[in-house]
Amino acid sequence: MRTLTTVLALMFVSASVQADPPPGCCCRDAGLGMRGTTGPSAPQRPGGTGPVGKERGMSDDEHGAIFDLLGGHGTIARKVEEIPDGVRTTTTTTKPELVETLRTHVRQMARRLEQGRPVRMWDPVFRGVFAHADEIEVAMKDIAGGIEVTETSTNPSVVTLIRAHAAKVSDFVARGHAAARPPWAGGGRGRMRPGR
Repeated sequence: MRTLTTVLALMFVSASVQADPPPGCCCRDAGLGMRGTTGPSAPQRPGGTGPVGKERGMSDDEHGAIFDLLGGHGTIARKVEEIPDGVRTTTTTTKPELVETLRTHVRQMARRLEQGRPVRMWDPVFRGVFAHADEIEVAMKDIAGGIEVTETSTNPSVVTLIRAHAAKVSDFVARGHAAARPPWAGGGRGRMRPGR
């Protein structure tokens, strides 16, 4: 029985790695394959300047910032403080060239939240946060080496989502690309930069 379970699991993982990611994944919606490559059917920006996401897809700049931050996770420090209606996070880097990338990324994601343009819809935490975007207040402040963010809500259920999201981001900081891979990636090692 154990052998059959192992074989079925391997077949599933193999099929998952070969398959396109599901709708709502930034890679699929940006026209990127499982290995970060673009194909002839990838949606193009007006003027043919490269792949662009559909309503939820990420821009090359957004995807590139995430890639750079995940790759530089060892230089990033993060502190999460639970406050009555949410969290206050302090995220800094010792790598000067990542400071502006970090700040830009936070602003990009706050803008997506405000505009109702979700990412990682396969992830229940992100799906929940974006489903309640209109109940979340975000305040940002640049600090030496990074950014401080306060996220709050008057809805206790949304506060739980905010805290779960903060924990998820802390895991990205701790483990980099490995923490950000979707479950269907099968532990894949490919980490090509978007557009390459």
